[in-house]
Amino acid sequence: MLFRSLDQNALRLNGVDSPSATRGATAEVLLNGNEFICDCSMQWLQDVHEEYYTDFRYPVIADEIKCSPQPYSTLGGLPSYIFLCQYESRCPPSCHCCGFNCDCELNCPDSCSCYNDQSWSVNIVDCSNLQYKAVPPKIPVDLTELRLDGSILPTLEPNSFFQHKYLKALYLNSSQIEFISNKSFHGLHQLTTLHLGNNFIERLDGYEFAGLNNLEELYLQQNSISWIGNETFARHPRLRILWLQQNNFVSLQVWEVLSTRIGRLAELRLSGSDYSCDCDYYTAFKSWLVEFQTKVSDSDEVHCVDTVSSSSGAGSGNRSEEHTSELQSHHDL
Repeated sequence: MLFRSLDQNALRLNGVDSPSATRGATAEVLLNGNEFICDCSMQWLQDVHEEYYTDFRYPVIADEIKCSPQPYSTLGGLPSYIFLCQYESRCPPSCHCCGFNCDCELNCPDSCSCYNDQSWSVNIVDCSNLQYKAVPPKIPVDLTELRLDGSILPTLEPNSFFQHKYLKALYLNSSQIEFISNKSFHGLHQLTTLHLGNNFIERLDGYEFAGLNNLEELYLQQNSISWIGNETFARHPRLRILWLQQNNFVSLQVWEVLSTRIGRLAELRLSGSDYSCDCDYYTAFKSWLVEFQTKVSDSDEVHCVDTVSSSSGAGSGNRSEEHTSELQSHHDL
């Protein structure tokens, strides 16, 4: 018989009542060969498997445990977010009217998938690729991660996520976003990760991310951004990762836009835009890239485009024809 799930109390040692008691030399258990399903009910197994686990009410697991998702992976190498359970609704301890469709009962939105860990410190709502035209109503207020990739949201309205003060990660990739309103992310004081890749954003004036004081990762790749205000990233002291590759920058003065943040960034991406080869711009950008090349992870792929007009004329009598073509040559910065 193969175990797929195991309650922690099934391994509890008789006669040992204190977590700090002395563990007997023979208190070991072998569990290898079972096909455990790593969901939220099995999260305790990862804790027991930690090298410095000190709850001596339970035996040492003396062999290597593997569990799904397929292919079966070694327990010690699995990230904590694997240990999740899917749920349809949740009744918080403070809610006394669950089952009667009351406001405090937390339900997973229609067609979405929702997941939690054992302690509900992770609460993921996945509404990806459902083409929502607004933020879905009645999303659980205590969610920590919201996935809305593939929605249709040309304008992010003010206070779109105001109720979700525990939200830490927000995914809005490929959602046809063109404009971010002032206070679109108002109230998201715990947000650390924001994904806005593959949208149609053309400019950032500086107010778009106001209030995101704990923002650590910002992904803006594959947009149409040609202009970024100098204050856009200035008020984000924790920002470590910034992806700006594959946009429409031509003469953006990157050194000014990032003057207050570049020293704290761990990773910056800037490739995929046709930067100007104008002499003054090229010289300033090249000098800045050399100084901060350890920050710009794709610095080897950043180039400028030199556009040259060529003409040729031909005529008979008083008539002349002129042909103009644009010749582009790429130069590494």
